[in-house]
Amino acid sequence: MHTENFKVGDSVFFSGAENLLAVDEESKNLIDVFFGLSEAIGIILNIKEDDEYGGEAEIYCDGQLLYLPWQSGFKPTLHILNRDNVC
Repeated sequence: MHTENFKVGDSVFFSGAENLLAVDEESKNLIDVFFGLSEAIGIILNIKEDDEYGGEAEIYCDGQLLYLPWQSGFKPTLHILNRDNVC
């Protein structure tokens, strides 16, 4: 199911088209994450939203913390796995 109404605890299927970021351990800067031609599944750990500044979802995926930021009014649509799917 594709939706903007994702919540903490949802399992998310990533196609590689999403703008995900991770913290580089050496520089402590945010860097882009690319899955290439592969796909990945993550779980939403935290969501921060603000009407003026947008928001950010913190996601655990493939052994690392990833961040999915968005601008106000442009919350992304994510592919949420059904409750019957096992992640």
